[in-house]
Amino acid sequence: MSLQKECILYFFVGHSTFVKKEIDILSKNHEVVTFNFEVNRSSKWMLVPLFFSQLFFLLKKTGKSKLLLCQFSGYHTFLPVVFAKVFGKKSLIISGGTDCVSFPSIGYGNFSKTLLRWFTTQSFKLASHIAPKHETLWFCNYNYENDDFPSQGISFFIPGIKTAHTTIPNGYDVEKFSN
Repeated sequence: MSLQKECILYFFVGHSTFVKKEIDILSKNHEVVTFNFEVNRSSKWMLVPLFFSQLFFLLKKTGKSKLLLCQFSGYHTFLPVVFAKVFGKKSLIISGGTDCVSFPSIGYGNFSKTLLRWFTTQSFKLASHIAPKHETLWFCNYNYENDDFPSQGISFFIPGIKTAHTTIPNGYDVEKFSN
């Protein structure tokens, strides 16, 4: 008699090395069903069909899932966290950097772009849990460039956010990456 693995829906933007590695790790103990929300940066109009595709994916798959897991926050995380709320599922956003900052001096960060800021903010507020890869992604003081904000991090850009968070640093091999 084989036990059925619990299902995790995994949402990401692009098949990066760390996404492939996370899928491999999660697949050892779970059924991982993925949705790649990759849009060509020069074709923002493709967001609309991607949202519809993701909507149908969620309608079909959410009921059987245990967790909706999102790599970074942004456009691609809004519908998953909404569906998790509606269906009483857990949702986790792993925040990694660009989704936690705004550097207007160089036009970098989700909080630098009006529409993306809204999707990022709503996703973080609606998620069950947030796992920043470093505590400075939750909050840190910043004084490198005077034209940018004096602080950075999710809790700076979303004052009063109630979503629980746990810092989970990226794993690395100290033998391979040493001084």
